[in-house]
Amino acid sequence: MSKPVIVCVDDEKIVLDSLKSELKNAFNEDYTIEISESGEDTLELFKDLLKDGNDIPVVISDYAMPGMKGDELLKHIHALSPDTLKIMLTGQATIKAVSNAVNQAKLYRFIPKPWTSADLTLTIQEALKSYAQTRMLQHQHQLLEQQNKQLEDQNNRLAEYNLNLEQKVKERTHELVEKNQQMLEDLVLAGDVQKRIFPICEMPPFLKMAFKYIPYNQVSGDIYYAQQKDPKTFDFFMGDVTGHGVAAAFITILTNMALEEALAETSLENIMLHLNTQLESHTAKTRFVTGIFLRISNDGTMLSANAAHPRFMIIPANGEDLIFTKKRGTLLGVFPNERVKFPHETISLRKGDKIVLYTDGLIEQENSQKKLYGDLRLQSLLKRCCNDDIEVLLDKLMTDLDHFSEGAPRGDDLTITIIEFLGL
Repeated sequence: MSKPVIVCVDDEKIVLDSLKSELKNAFNEDYTIEISESGEDTLELFKDLLKDGNDIPVVISDYAMPGMKGDELLKHIHALSPDTLKIMLTGQATIKAVSNAVNQAKLYRFIPKPWTSADLTLTIQEALKSYAQTRMLQHQHQLLEQQNKQLEDQNNRLAEYNLNLEQKVKERTHELVEKNQQMLEDLVLAGDVQKRIFPICEMPPFLKMAFKYIPYNQVSGDIYYAQQKDPKTFDFFMGDVTGHGVAAAFITILTNMALEEALAETSLENIMLHLNTQLESHTAKTRFVTGIFLRISNDGTMLSANAAHPRFMIIPANGEDLIFTKKRGTLLGVFPNERVKFPHETISLRKGDKIVLYTDGLIEQENSQKKLYGDLRLQSLLKRCCNDDIEVLLDKLMTDLDHFSEGAPRGDDLTITIIEFLGL
């Protein structure tokens, strides 16, 4: 787009050159300066500029010129471009001439000769600012008119639509009921398929497990995976996809498939890196997964790796204080492998130790007062019930959660697992 144009008119070339020089120094970066030595030539120049689509915010004209005088020129310019601001720069104009320019051309300013550079520059700056404000208001007015026209059209269409709205609503409601029923049936089927995909194998003789899995809807964003790697080793994974519903459920299935491939790796770090690679490649960055992987051996050695999942707790069989895992790593599926860490820990289990794992649907459950169930309430219950059988412990935990919730609906998927080490 070409620069806006400032037009200068004076029959004295030395005056015109001086005026152009001053304006170039002050405004050349943002404006083009055009000059003319007569009223007649100026009108031709002005018409050509308008024809080419140029914006002309300011015209500065002398009054006393051969042929067409300045006030007459400004009157013609006003007819061609009413928004252009007109400035008369002269030492010979009569009161009548200035009055004519004011009344017939809406003269913006009168500057007597000889002028001062500061006064000239300031006057033109104010004129350019005034012109810009006028154009902005015109643009806003046009937008408002367009919006009003659109609103009027919309109101007309709405009025027309309302003539037969009741029948359309009935038809659409019937259609939605049928589709909603079909969606519910599909979701129930999808939830059943999802549960079948997540394997819970027969527990090895050195472990016992109590398990609770409650989807937020028919399908879940929580993940669990259990497999006896060999007679001496048991693998367990718990994960949580951000959000819930169908999209999260698809990612759980992808995670499950990736996990089965990852188990070909020997180290926990490589298993987590493989999972991260698959999720980072196939999911949006707004969809991430937290997770914990455990590998428990029959001698009580437990390896764990954490990907930003809530830390699990161990209830010692000897009645000592709860043991909390300390390390949490990076989310799965957000960053490439060179930017992630999945720190692992080695813990020696003793006979009767209980491992408590859960997704955030437990500790972030709200009651009617919008308070969270939280870590402290969970820890308090585990301490009180530390000697209970794990099935009884899980039932008491669910009862306490329901009592705390006071009938408030669940806000997320919920998975809780308690694993007891039975020893050799």
